[in-house]
Amino acid sequence: MATHFPDDFKCPISLQIMSDPVILSSGHTFDRSSIQRWLDSGHRTCPITKLPLPEYPRLIPNYALRSLISSFTIPKSQPDPDPYWNPNLSKKYQTQFLISALVSPSSNLESSLHSLSQLARLTKLDPGIRRQITESGAVSVVLDCVDSTESEIQEKALALLLNLSLDDDNKVGLVAEGVIGRVIKVIRAGTPSSRAIGCTMLTSLAVVQVNKATIGAYPNAVKTLIWVLYNGKGREVREAATALYAICSFVDNRKRAVECGAVPILMRIGGMGLERAVEVLTLLVKCKEGREEMRKVNGCLEVFVKVIRNGSERGVQCALLTLNCLCCFAEEMCVEAKKDGVLEICVGFLDDENERVRRNAATLVQTLSCRGPNVLVEMWLFAALLFTDHWPCCVLKVIAPAFNSRIDWVGESSAVLFSNIGLTVLECSFLSHDWWWFSFTELVSKELHALLSLTCTKYIKPWKVVWLDHLCQFWDLFFLRSGIRIASGSNADELKDLYALFLCSIQKAMVLAIKSQFW
Repeated sequence: MATHFPDDFKCPISLQIMSDPVILSSGHTFDRSSIQRWLDSGHRTCPITKLPLPEYPRLIPNYALRSLISSFTIPKSQPDPDPYWNPNLSKKYQTQFLISALVSPSSNLESSLHSLSQLARLTKLDPGIRRQITESGAVSVVLDCVDSTESEIQEKALALLLNLSLDDDNKVGLVAEGVIGRVIKVIRAGTPSSRAIGCTMLTSLAVVQVNKATIGAYPNAVKTLIWVLYNGKGREVREAATALYAICSFVDNRKRAVECGAVPILMRIGGMGLERAVEVLTLLVKCKEGREEMRKVNGCLEVFVKVIRNGSERGVQCALLTLNCLCCFAEEMCVEAKKDGVLEICVGFLDDENERVRRNAATLVQTLSCRGPNVLVEMWLFAALLFTDHWPCCVLKVIAPAFNSRIDWVGESSAVLFSNIGLTVLECSFLSHDWWWFSFTELVSKELHALLSLTCTKYIKPWKVVWLDHLCQFWDLFFLRSGIRIASGSNADELKDLYALFLCSIQKAMVLAIKSQFW
């Protein structure tokens, strides 16, 4: 009769019985191999709660649950189970037999291949077997097999080492045993499959911070990964990009990657659809050398625009962030970005469901609008923030610095205007009736007209006066209609619908302004 295991024994990711349960900082337990793959793929949120995790999450062994699972697997009707029947014990004896066969001086090619294959299979999911192999001293023999001229032996040895590296304790130990040099050699001269496993091995080792520095400083390590990006295909390129991403999360390695010529190659494969390459560029753009190299690459902007238009959520996040860094440090990138319609694309992301996409898009819009008095863009941002779930807080935090730094051309009263708006929003948000809409719109209308009157006493370009006048007209229309709606007993939802129509008018005016020669 099949044993029914409690659901708590199953990993929420793999839905299999956990062999090595570990606790994440969110408080949830996962099987170590499953959550490690989740983290290695770049996720930094809890799979269950979606709450953010530290950059380098700790995995705490859940010994209590492991003990419960172990005791549950032994049938209660057999107090003295036969050791040969018990699957855990038989696996332990089998592992010891395979280790002995592997390290034996009389072991031939066929025997070594069989031992490596079986050990790789056993260590894939069982941390106990991994611990048994490392404690037996067989790692040095496995490392020697990596140097074999037989591609099958080499590949199986790498697969076994990769499984051993899943345990954090083994990551530093393997590096101390000299695994980096052997892996680099395989990546250079091995088969495509061996190259891919070797790159994955470096990614696994780089989970530990000290190994990031060691791998980056190792002669030709970074250069070899870039060589694979240039010459490889398919899986080996993806794994090389992932390894480079893991290594370049250590600041000192970013300059090394740039000096080895990573930027143009990453640009090329990023433009071909490999988003992991764009993620690496997001790290490299944070150093001066990386930004300078990106600006030298022909078609740099087109690569990121392509990802923003067609990429996944993660790809869009990275492309927006990278573009923002480039535009912050280079005026010509801002000009080119505006010509390519980046501003209009970003506006479309301001109401995206993904919070990071929204934030990165808003930041890029503000960066681009810093290069000219895009008052309508700022007004649209203000309006977008106003309609978030926590809009009073958003307005108070964002509106004053945004406007004070962007529209100084209308006079010193801009600070007073938007301070007043912020205070009014704060006051009105606590009122229980709908007249706060009317109070708010009345204040804004008065202040906008006051700003418009300042244009008579200051030299301001005519087109600026025209747009400010349009803005006043839009707001006056909303103010008038709001008063009518409130007087007729309309509720807040109807007023929001009306306000949405006003925002559409602002959006249309803004898009026309962006396309015009003045912006």
